[in-house]
Amino acid sequence: MKFGNWIPMSKAFVKELPTDRPFSKVEAAFSLQVDFDKGNAVTVAGYAKRWNWSRKKVSTFLEEIGVTIEYPENTAKKQNQQGQIRVQIQNRSRADRDQIKSR
Repeated sequence: MKFGNWIPMSKAFVKELPTDRPFSKVEAAFSLQVDFDKGNAVTVAGYAKRWNWSRKKVSTFLEEIGVTIEYPENTAKKQNQQGQIRVQIQNRSRADRDQIKSR
């Protein structure tokens, strides 16, 4: 997700996501993409429960792929809110450190 390398995949596969074991990172990314496309309200706690992960693992995963959950109000003041998935777009003006550079 972080760099926009997407492949088309039917959302019908959502019914194939596990219910009896923790999600893999690929399954979590697919689940996240489906929620994003549908505009579903989400929470870190909700993903932790659905994916059978800890909240820390969910937060780390979201950060790793460049996604945040944007809540309507500051969560320090008001908890138990649902938010929207927001993709963090990288600064396009800097060199991509992940690319192989030729000399």
